[in-house]
Amino acid sequence: EALRAQEALTRFRVLERADRAALCEASPVSGRMHQIRLHAEHSGCPIAGDTQYGAGAQPHPPCARLLLHAHTLRVRHPASDEPLRLVAPLPADYREGLERFGLSGAAQPLGV
Repeated sequence: EALRAQEALTRFRVLERADRAALCEASPVSGRMHQIRLHAEHSGCPIAGDTQYGAGAQPHPPCARLLLHAHTLRVRHPASDEPLRLVAPLPADYREGLERFGLSGAAQPLGV
């Protein structure tokens, strides 16, 4: 049986720009595995530190980690079905990665 492709949509918004990089908010609409990474790479803007999907565009020296962070998640509580909004601040190593590109990370995503 042939594999069937599934539609996937990710909305991107630039939060901050620097000479060689941009900090973007990515909002996946459909939720497929690796969707944000694939869509970023296919748009010509791979994610720094992504050795699987963006290996050809990594800085030197390479990033110590994938510079992808789930800042805000909106889900439904499994028991009550009430909406939940979970927010995680940027980790120190992520901020260090941004600073390498001249980005501050000060811009707030819409999900906040």
